[in-house]
Amino acid sequence: MKAAIYVRVSTTKKKLDGERRQDVNRQIEVIEKYLKRAGIKEWKVYCDDGKSAFTEDINSRPAFKQLLNDCLRHYIKEIYIEDITRFSRNLTIGIKWLKKLSDLNVNIISLKEGQLDYTSSKG
Repeated sequence: MKAAIYVRVSTTKKKLDGERRQDVNRQIEVIEKYLKRAGIKEWKVYCDDGKSAFTEDINSRPAFKQLLNDCLRHYIKEIYIEDITRFSRNLTIGIKWLKKLSDLNVNIISLKEGQLDYTSSKG
């Protein structure tokens, strides 16, 4: 498997469990449609439901931790997210993870922002 979908919904939003679940499902649906249109046939979904992306503590985001481990094992070459806020809400932490993933030759593609590249001002 080379493609991954990463979705996340924070607990900081005052949403009921059902509303959070709807948002997670919506993110997955939007990204899956994109992948199908792009001709990608196989992917794995990593979901952190009710997890904040402000913290650097990777243990607080178990699906993100598993995704990084799978990238280290070279199972994943592309990560698809709906927008950068699903990946990280802290610029410093986000750049740190982008660099680590870039060093592993993993591309991060945001449906909203395009391919993320920490090495250029275009991002």
